[in-house]
Amino acid sequence: MRSISGRGTLEHPDRVLALEAGGQVQGVALRIRPEVVDTEMRLLWLREMAGGAYLPTRVPVVLASGDSVEALAFVGNPAHPQHETDACVETVTRLVAKAAGRFGSNADYVLALHQALIERGLEDEYITAIAGGLQSQSR
Repeated sequence: MRSISGRGTLEHPDRVLALEAGGQVQGVALRIRPEVVDTEMRLLWLREMAGGAYLPTRVPVVLASGDSVEALAFVGNPAHPQHETDACVETVTRLVAKAAGRFGSNADYVLALHQALIERGLEDEYITAIAGGLQSQSR
């Protein structure tokens, strides 16, 4: 997903990550306490749904305990004008390396995500490949 609002500009849009419909991912599921669910969902909705780039989707999730629950995921909207069809590692690495905006560099975003996955014992081959490409470019 292309963006100019946080870590990119019109000249060098950043790339934010989006789940794709029909795929699967390892990650962290957050549980919202019942007493704050209305407030937290309102904030989450404002953050994720402001531009229409995502489709809120209820998905089955298998927790580390083996229990299955239903969760809300924000899946990339392929009909949105900011949706990018070229998500190959080389293209994304090149674009991420150039993009920076008011929230910092796009490279820092990807490298922080990569580190967070490692700290949680998770690996995403795609993120690892992009992070590796960024680290190679910075040497």
